Amino acid sequence: MVSSKIQIPCKTYYQKFITELWFRIRLIVEAGQFRGMKEAALLEFCGREWKMVGANKIEVESKVEMKDKISKSPDIADAIAVGVEGAVRLGFRIDSPVSREYRQTAEAWKTKLRVEAKTAWSEGALSY
Repeated sequence: MVSSKIQIPCKTYYQKFITELWFRIRLIVEAGQFRGMKEAALLEFCGREWKMVGANKIEVESKVEMKDKISKSPDIADAIAVGVEGAVRLGFRIDSPVSREYRQTAEAWKTKLRVEAKTAWSEGALSY
């Protein structure tokens, strides 16, 4: 399946396997499951265009076209996509994005600890 939210087999959603790999990264980023991507990788991922092809499938532009456009091979992005494929084969699952309200609730413990830490630091501060 494409993701937990898109319950369609990848072979009917994407034209080529490379498209599946690259779009998987997109879905992971949108779901908030990928953080800390370096600028070089971001530029490569953002530089590749995609289109709809026959039978209403998605296809990314070929590597040759991309090399012509950005003057280099997208090796960093390809390595990340293949690494994520390995994780998926070992059980990694792309979950649907969580709502902003859920994130705020889930991160409330951090806010509580920040307030407690600030109070603790201010109690030990010297006053002149």
